[in-house]
Parts: sequence; structure tokens; C-alpha cells
Amino acid sequence: MRQTYEHHPGRQRDEAFRTATFAGATLMFAEQAFGLASCPTGGFDPDGVVREFALGPQEIPVMLLAVGHGAADNWPPKPRRPVTEVLDLA
Repeated sequence: MRQTYEHHPGRQRDEAFRTATFAGATLMFAEQAFGLASCPTGGFDPDGVVREFALGPQEIPVMLLAVGHGAADNWPPKPRRPVTEVLDLA
């Protein structure tokens, strides 16, 4: 792993984004289990997040999660294809 990432800042950043995405999804699943709704938000000011949370130089803000109770008149769920139409197990 050291050879893959140690002297490759681009790879380190890519891995940080990938790992944060999995962590964010896990948080969203946990929130749903508690009856909450959540949504990842983009378009935020990463430099502002770094300042407000006093992040270090190796800490990268990847996403923000909005969490709360879903509104009763919220948008209907998006239509999804059945898993059998989009996944084949080998």
C-alpha cells in the first residue's frame, strides 16, 4: 500500500474521496434505520468548511450530509428497476 499511495498525492486524494463516499453511504443507511432522511450535498465551500472546523492539511471536506425528518409531502421515490434486471451474479 505504501508504494501505491506514499508519493502520489492524486491517488491519496482519490482514495480519500472513495473512502468518504462509503462512509457517507453507511451514515445514510444508519440514519434511515432510525427513521431519518438524509441527502449528500455538493456545491459547498470547501475552504469555508476547512476554516469553520479547523481541519488540518491532510483533512479534505468531501461532502456534507443534510439530516432530518422527511416531509410528508416530499417527492415520491424515484422509479427503480428490479435488481434482477441490472445485476447478474457470476
